[in-house]
Amino acid sequence: MKHVRMALAFLLLLPLGGCAPHVNLNTPSDWRPPNEHEVFYTAIAADFGEPGLCEKIAGRAVDESNPGMRGWVVSYQRSTCYFYAALKARKEAWCEPIRSVIAIPWNKSNISKSVCRQVVRDQGQGYGYSPDPFSYLDGMMKEMGYSDEDRYEGQYSLNPVNNEVYRFYASVRETAAFRARVHDLPTYAEAFAADRLRPATDQEVLTQLLAIDDSSAELCQKISPNSFAEDWYGSDRPSSSKIALRNACLASVAAKTGQAAWCAKIIPLKSTGIYSLSTEECRTSVAVQARQGGR
Repeated sequence: MKHVRMALAFLLLLPLGGCAPHVNLNTPSDWRPPNEHEVFYTAIAADFGEPGLCEKIAGRAVDESNPGMRGWVVSYQRSTCYFYAALKARKEAWCEPIRSVIAIPWNKSNISKSVCRQVVRDQGQGYGYSPDPFSYLDGMMKEMGYSDEDRYEGQYSLNPVNNEVYRFYASVRETAAFRARVHDLPTYAEAFAADRLRPATDQEVLTQLLAIDDSSAELCQKISPNSFAEDWYGSDRPSSSKIALRNACLASVAAKTGQAAWCAKIIPLKSTGIYSLSTEECRTSVAVQARQGGR
């Protein structure tokens, strides 16, 4: 009761000083904002639906945002972690450790046991927000010992266009020296063999990029028919899709140049689990592109 009286007296004095009236009643006296590790743990726990990391967050870590008389949002970071992990995994039991911050005049945070339980029971309907781990990955990955090369490789596999590798390629692809180096790369041309399917090499990926840019089917044929890229085009296919790199290269060049003859070079891969346009689909694509381009 003494703390409540002191808080009320403080609130009466705040307007005189021009401050927004806000007091947390049940946070530790030594509370502090969450550090970057604790925010990262929260985002990862939310992404995987795994509450184990939440216990690594200090009990005195308190997140305050949106300051203002009618806008304060205050929560224990550890509770926020449990909240989003529970929502992700649809585990109502994980709502139990959640503690809410009591604030004067009020706290607009939804981080509470009751809200957590209700959202879990509703299967997450109407609650789309979740912490984003990608906002913190760069610094955390460096701290965990990943090199720039590791990070760039990961970025490239997630998005073959909006990443550092592709941006480097885009910056040098118009230079004669770079083009000469790509043309001098070793050829991986070989006979197709279903038991020799493998991920594409970096050289094959680079060759494919320049082949499509230059509309060069000859370059496409330096790529092995046994190589594939994971979910190369970022389409609506499952993320585990494997794309036949040589076939994709030939189909792209054929459509770009209007030369349907290159479609005949496409190797059928229906029984391999590797995605590829068929020869007929390639020819259809060429015809569609020709109509759209007025050829």
